[in-house]
Amino acid sequence: MSGAAKHVTAVMGLLALSVAAVPQVTQPTFKRLAGFGSHPHAWGGLIQGLDGNLYSTTSGAGSHAGEVFRITPEGKLTTMHKLAGQSKAGLLLATDGDFYGTTQLGGAKRVGSIFRVTPDRKLTKLYTFCQESGCTDGTEPIAALIQATDGNLYGTTTGGAANDHGTIFRMTLDGQLTTLHNFCSQSNCADGSGAVGS
Repeated sequence: MSGAAKHVTAVMGLLALSVAAVPQVTQPTFKRLAGFGSHPHAWGGLIQGLDGNLYSTTSGAGSHAGEVFRITPEGKLTTMHKLAGQSKAGLLLATDGDFYGTTQLGGAKRVGSIFRVTPDRKLTKLYTFCQESGCTDGTEPIAALIQATDGNLYGTTTGGAANDHGTIFRMTLDGQLTTLHNFCSQSNCADGSGAVGS
């Protein structure tokens, strides 16, 4: 066998080994676990609780307000609590094991609230926006909350505040809210306005 033939045979052998080493790709399977019926708008992502179940919120539909729901990995859907306003943000699982969320239009003034719900379905309204004169604490929180390393919750509102363009706020787990920044405080709103992200 010539040197060229040996080289071709060696290359072919390597190609055969390479093809054999490629893992077989299997088609993913999709299984519908549950439907929402009259509450189809689940904007927020799912979050896994300490019990292994998945949790989130719906924003409601038509005249319906939102809900907090739990779904097992097997597909058993449970409404944990009906909300006074629509929620578009999903939930935050905080270090205390409870879930925290926002409603865009709930609360006493119908411009948003922050709530806590425990895994055993107890819901507590922690804060209602527009408590301050002129709604300087902001209105209509759309984004999900985050928990920082200091243990406090942080979030944004889309409207209200000193310039009527939203805020960044900090809140303790027991509901003490502090406005950290009013958007549109710079010329031509160079610092932004109407925050919709976490």
